Amino acid sequence: MSRFAFPDLVRAFRDGERFGDATIRVAEVGPLVLPTGRIVACDPCYLTTSNCREPAYTRAVPPGRYPLLLALLSNPRLPLSSPNYERVACVMVRFRDVPVKQWEMALQPGWDSSTLKPGYHFGYGVDGGTGCFLDEGTAALIPGEQPAYYEAMHRVRRIEDLLEAPQLLVPPAFGELMASGHCRVNKGGGHPARSAVLDPATGANIVCFPSGYGDGCYASYFGLAADGSAACLVTDFDLLVRSVMDKLEIPVPAQEHSELAHPDLAHPGVERIWVDWNPATGEVTIQAGEAPYLQSLRFENRPGQGLASTSQGNTYWYRLGEPLHPTARVIVEYTLRTEAL
Repeated sequence: MSRFAFPDLVRAFRDGERFGDATIRVAEVGPLVLPTGRIVACDPCYLTTSNCREPAYTRAVPPGRYPLLLALLSNPRLPLSSPNYERVACVMVRFRDVPVKQWEMALQPGWDSSTLKPGYHFGYGVDGGTGCFLDEGTAALIPGEQPAYYEAMHRVRRIEDLLEAPQLLVPPAFGELMASGHCRVNKGGGHPARSAVLDPATGANIVCFPSGYGDGCYASYFGLAADGSAACLVTDFDLLVRSVMDKLEIPVPAQEHSELAHPDLAHPGVERIWVDWNPATGEVTIQAGEAPYLQSLRFENRPGQGLASTSQGNTYWYRLGEPLHPTARVIVEYTLRTEAL
């Protein structure tokens, strides 16, 4: 049995379905127009520069106009929530209203799902709390260079400047969308998606929607019909599974260079942990190598003593004002498994 659960994406689009204490409300958004049938999914902010753009998925669909559905999740037990407070759990483009027989990860050119380790997926990055769908040809209508916008961003001095700069993006409809505050958490009674037509001749558009709890890397999946054709495309924003966390506490020997050992290090996917201590500077460097399930790594010289750190990847740096203490330890927090709600 896998340590990591796959969300039930069929249930996610049943209106009134319960996921634990949360309830799904399905909202249909206006059509997504796909003149070429080649779909791009991304953070719309990345469309403003050519070197950050996501390519279209390798699986194409027939050109057409397709309904876009939001699976909105309300959970009164979550922080800042109320009975009418909703997050976008998943978003679907429906190509055919037929049963889904299997799910296939949506892949960009160069992505090979057979190379993924358990618990990993390919997905698009979100840094602005918003995702979007659009056609590959529609994305090409947005210039990869936006000099007026870049210049305005360099001149930002006030919050008003930051809000006005996106209006300089072209095409103008894209600029208006980016300046409209399209990324909104839904308070119920409608939906938070926003759309803009970028090619009036064909109706080709971009549809934006909030991405779950915000930034992250989110996978998309094609739902396949019995004949193997695409029935739908769904982006999952990781709200329909919960993580079960665990931690290890590993003593650190009072020496300058140590390789830490623990019988359960395989659980977070860590082969070994190195600790280097420089007595002259008080700097402690901890390297965990490749650690697929690692969520955080902390160093304590004395019980309960919090130390400021910097990190890059799975390398962490700490500054000590005293020698290594016999109680020094590394605390590894990791995802033990995920469970479907």
